[in-house]
Amino acid sequence: VEGDSIRFGLLAVKNVGDSAIESIIRARETGGAFRSLTDFCSRVDVRLTNRKVLESLARVGAMAAFGHPAQILLGLDDALAAGQSAQRDRISGQTSLFDMGSAEGPTLARPLPVTPETPVRERLRWEKELMGLYLSDHPMGSVAEQVGLYVTAYSSDLKDESLDGQRVVMGGIVTGVRSIVTKTKSLMAVVTIEDLQGTVEVVVFPKTYETTTGTWREGAILLVAGRVDHRGDDVQILADSAWDWYVIVEGGPEAFGREVGALDKRSSRRAAGGAGAGGLGGGNGNGTGNGYGNRPTGQGSAPHQQPRQQAASPTTPPPAAVRVLVERPTEPVATYAEPPGFSAGSSQRDQNREEPPLPEEAGSRAVEAAQAPSLPVEAPRDAVLHVHFARAAGTDRVVSAMQAFKVVLRERPGATRVVVHVPAPGGDALPMELRGVAYDADLVAEVRRRVGDGVVDLRLA
Repeated sequence: VEGDSIRFGLLAVKNVGDSAIESIIRARETGGAFRSLTDFCSRVDVRLTNRKVLESLARVGAMAAFGHPAQILLGLDDALAAGQSAQRDRISGQTSLFDMGSAEGPTLARPLPVTPETPVRERLRWEKELMGLYLSDHPMGSVAEQVGLYVTAYSSDLKDESLDGQRVVMGGIVTGVRSIVTKTKSLMAVVTIEDLQGTVEVVVFPKTYETTTGTWREGAILLVAGRVDHRGDDVQILADSAWDWYVIVEGGPEAFGREVGALDKRSSRRAAGGAGAGGLGGGNGNGTGNGYGNRPTGQGSAPHQQPRQQAASPTTPPPAAVRVLVERPTEPVATYAEPPGFSAGSSQRDQNREEPPLPEEAGSRAVEAAQAPSLPVEAPRDAVLHVHFARAAGTDRVVSAMQAFKVVLRERPGATRVVVHVPAPGGDALPMELRGVAYDADLVAEVRRRVGDGVVDLRLA
């Protein structure tokens, strides 16, 4: 980084070699800065700096001083012809107006064609192809705010091992597609998806790949639904489905939420059926009860291994847009086991027996919670939700609570402002404003369920 600019070495540009670079530098050092595209082609050795080199330099913006890439690519033929002619004249000893140093020399170069600039998506595709990275911008930058309404996780979130086996929806641009033929001669793919926070591999098993083949193409912006799968330090998404971003955005987040909700229900039914039948063979291996029967060799899992399953339960966090569509069990789920030999009429549970006293610290928290004012069901207009984390809970637990709270925010975008007070050394708390949240009674219950008691305190002000 140099001031407001980024210096990027020419040798790192595809198709540009040492000889071409040395020719360019030598011409610049002996004759000064290049004045136009024609001047450039007249002074560098066009045998070394050929058309392919110049096209690559133009597409990555290295010749932006002469015009935008579309102009340079259109004017390249004329400039190269003029440059080759000037170099032949010099070799044969003839003199041209340029060599005479006429002040009118630079104006005799044919101006570049007038043409619209290259679309941003195409220019970024050139950068990725020729430099290996997006330098001037990122394809997801223009849609990042909208994507937040559709996804439940970003690539950086997937490193959290607590998400292992959970279904997520992620958005990103396809930067690589690798097709694989399995032992059963089926076709599958490993796709690299990149968002603004990083990259993640998406494993597309044969059955899913068969129904979504045309979707997985480099440069496409996709929404991908699937299960998170950790293998050591590596993390993947085992895809259930994928959608083209520009198709889905026309229908809006609510329609997409219904589609993902229906997919969730089908996946839950398949998982239940696979668990009952012990489904290990012939499935698509996407974590829905069908196993890894089609996993290729070298993926780190033998064909007989069952993928991690996640039973559909009220603790499974649904995508933000489909929360109300997720079915809840009609009967309460027991969270403890009765001791052996216990019966409802047993004298072991005497209704008149006093409860054992709470520990002093727990008793203080219980009294404080009982005396605290109840949070309203709906947030008043212009209210701010202040979130305080208890330092006494310990650093690890506070960090875990903050991560869980961040997931809740992402699932419930809304208009109520959120200010998180992060514990800091010395007893102070640093206020940090996050994205808005849809505040209601469900939010409070959801935060307490995921974070736990005694760690987070929510206050509306």
